[in-house]
Amino acid sequence: MKKPRKKQYELSFRNLQSLLIAGIPGSGKTRILFYILLNEVLRHSPQQMRVAYIDLKPLDSPYLQGLPHLIAPIAIKPDQAEMLIQFSRDEINRRRDTFYETQKKAGWYQLILVIDELREMIVLTKGMAKELASINALGRQYGIYLLCATQYPKAELLTSDLLACFASRICLRVNKSQESKTILDETGAEKLGQYEALIQANKISGTHKFRANKSAKIQPSLNVETDLPRIVNQQINLYGECRQLLEYDSVKSELDLSGNEFDEQINLLRPHFASGTATHKKIYDKLVELTGSGVGNRGKKIICESLNRRPENISYIA
Repeated sequence: MKKPRKKQYELSFRNLQSLLIAGIPGSGKTRILFYILLNEVLRHSPQQMRVAYIDLKPLDSPYLQGLPHLIAPIAIKPDQAEMLIQFSRDEINRRRDTFYETQKKAGWYQLILVIDELREMIVLTKGMAKELASINALGRQYGIYLLCATQYPKAELLTSDLLACFASRICLRVNKSQESKTILDETGAEKLGQYEALIQANKISGTHKFRANKSAKIQPSLNVETDLPRIVNQQINLYGECRQLLEYDSVKSELDLSGNEFDEQINLLRPHFASGTATHKKIYDKLVELTGSGVGNRGKKIICESLNRRPENISYIA
């Protein structure tokens, strides 16, 4: 008796859109992330789609270096990651202003912001979870999407606001049923094997489309060590080395604010706080809130410029 053939489904990002992938180390997160990303790379030219890639623990991502679709080299340092986040935010603002003036979306390339290990970004930079949730919520209508992976599917890390922005979620094997429930709102991922996953999405292209909140087991076919270099070389031969949109060295001097300059601004504000409570962190957090400066070195620069331009802002901090 013949065994029934297993149905195969295509993980297309145009259906999944903003996507979160979670699972323990070695479960296959990066493999699925590459599979989905390369599926889009093979469908779109660099004029149609660009990629901003952040990987603070680079193991397999160097295989993608040289891909014509990258807007910049893969970010492996926190300051480089902040630049890509800010680039995405600026692109949202630019497209919003353009659409407001012209009511046209012509000429926009699709931008995919990839973060391989979401936890590192959230833990290293205060306010990053809120920033990513905002980019995710606003970016989709302007052709900007998030593709994130994490090996820490904890409720304390993945807040409800951040999870709500992901239109689709993929959960590989996790340690506890509670972690499966955090990602999928249902248990089951704790029983999966290696490279098996449960997917939750509004629709999946292929011979069958799932209803919303329907999970299915998937197994992507991709060999990272051989397939990635082959595809990158193929794309370079096809499109050449496309001009990158962001050079880290060229904006380093703008973003690297000296510690002394920022500390001087902090010290100016200490008298405006009650005695004994004016910690460096408290003042900085309040400045971020008042100036809407965002996070990281660029945020510090905006704070200093704001206070230098309008010193009367200090009076509102107490």
